[in-house]
Amino acid sequence: MPKTVLTKSGFTLVELMVVISIIAILATIGLTVYTQAQKSARDAKRQQDLQEIQKALEQYYAVNQNYSSVASIYSISNFGSYFAAGAVPTDTQTTSNYTSFVCTGTYRVCAKLEVTTNGNMDALATTCSSSLVPSSSGRGFYCVGNISN
Repeated sequence: MPKTVLTKSGFTLVELMVVISIIAILATIGLTVYTQAQKSARDAKRQQDLQEIQKALEQYYAVNQNYSSVASIYSISNFGSYFAAGAVPTDTQTTSNYTSFVCTGTYRVCAKLEVTTNGNMDALATTCSSSLVPSSSGRGFYCVGNISN
């Protein structure tokens, strides 16, 4: 009878577990970086929206000589016509309106940011007269106001 020689082929359980562990660690790192990049991108969009709103409000002021006396930018008649999209921007993630206060001579528009180091304020503006002096701590909010203030 001929002798059969058995040769080992394949991977051991330990080798497979090491490879799976390495893949899991890399996937976790990748997912964390991706999630952070998404948050930063949404915050950048919020800041861009608020700057767009600020420009539109200044154009509105140039035409009407006031910022209106409605409670919110979303209540200003025909205000959407000042935007390329034809509507006042809203938060892309929550689809809700940005926090805004409009008074005769001034306005404040704010957004809560996901990355708390990206903002210029540590709290939302609560009135038209809320200070827009940048905060040295927190910075979880981004606010804009009329250029003269």
